[in-house]
Amino acid sequence: MPNDKQRGKGLTVLFENSKPNYNLDENLSSDLDRSSARATLNAWINGSVVDGTGKVWIMEDFLFTIWRTDKATASYFVDGISDIDKSNFNGSNCINYSAVIYRLNEIIDSPITDKRRGYLRLSEGIGQSVRDSDAAEVYRLKYNEHVNGIKKEMKNRRIEHFSIENDELTGSRLNKATAEFHHIRRQSTCPDLISMIWNGVIVNKDTHNVITSRNANDEYDLLDLCEEQGWNTGWFNDYQTSLKSLSMQ
Repeated sequence: MPNDKQRGKGLTVLFENSKPNYNLDENLSSDLDRSSARATLNAWINGSVVDGTGKVWIMEDFLFTIWRTDKATASYFVDGISDIDKSNFNGSNCINYSAVIYRLNEIIDSPITDKRRGYLRLSEGIGQSVRDSDAAEVYRLKYNEHVNGIKKEMKNRRIEHFSIENDELTGSRLNKATAEFHHIRRQSTCPDLISMIWNGVIVNKDTHNVITSRNANDEYDLLDLCEEQGWNTGWFNDYQTSLKSLSMQ
């Protein structure tokens, strides 16, 4: 899988010193077996790892219990998941939480017994508590602080390096005190580009508000917006050249 080593490099055990805030007894319906439900809870606890951004991943060895199926079927499901949602932790394949839940919901919607559907809904609830756990949130908060620090650094570096006096998209006079460094490819999808000075433009706050309100996630979204608004598009070719130098086009 592409970039597997790089993505797996930052994975750590999520619940090494804590547990998700989930009360099994309060959520267990009378028709479900407690020991089976406990096995599902343990699979989520023991199989969850987290990356440096706070995204939760699940080790493949625990998925058959989470999905309430056999190991061969779980392996078949994993084969159908995109490589971008796969990583590696100490030799164990891991799947992004969102992909795990997506497959779990597909099983819930399939023609299965009411009892199995009950176990799967329980598993879904446990998964949500894992995603929203304090342990995962700590990583998200730390990453957010890191990103904000990088943005400030990138803003100052780009303004100084290119002697920027105007909004790079609208051409209006730049208010340096409130101006923003807008990442062209969002840091949530391309964290490897977060500290690249060319992966952003310096814009006034109101320009940045328009960009974020329109959910511009990459260079093509931003280009469409610039063309629509009559803004500068000269940055696009320079950006493509920078990407090509990294073989990322």
